[in-house]
Formats: sequence, C-alpha cells, structure tokens
Amino acid sequence: MFFCSKNFAEALRRVGVRAESILYEGKTHTDLFLQDPMRGGYDQMFEDLVAIIHADDLQAQAKDVVAPPRRRLVPECMIQLARKVSPF
Repeated sequence: MFFCSKNFAEALRRVGVRAESILYEGKTHTDLFLQDPMRGGYDQMFEDLVAIIHADDLQAQAKDVVAPPRRRLVPECMIQLARKVSPF
C-alpha cells in the first residue's frame, strides 16, 4: 500500500517538483483530516504538516510554539468505530 505514496513522490520529483514521502506507522489517509482532528491532543503528523506550511512564516511559527493542544471532539470509541466502518 505504501508503495503508491512512494511512487507518487518519485513521479513528482522526476518532473521537477520538490516532494518527500513520509510514512507514519498506523496512519491511514483519513487520519489527517478525520480521526486525528477529532482525537485532539498532540499528533506528530499534524505537527510536521504545520511545520511545512509555516516554514517561511516566522510569525506563524511563533504562534505554533505557544498554541494550546487541540481539544478532543468525540470519545475514542467513536473514532475507532468510524475507522472500522470507513470505506476508505
């Protein structure tokens, strides 16, 4: 499954796009925008993405350092249920 992500990054690099493939143990493609935001708290993948987005913005980076942890939106059992029934 992960070979698709690696192949996509390599195809982008071949045509001159700066691309990197970073794989996170146990993460699916819906974790970023669905499960992890509902879970709240600290998440390495989220932190890495914010760092890339704010790489050239010192003011945003300063705000990131003092940002409070994201709050949980739903109980963990609901997140796990959603993961099991998600067709993606």
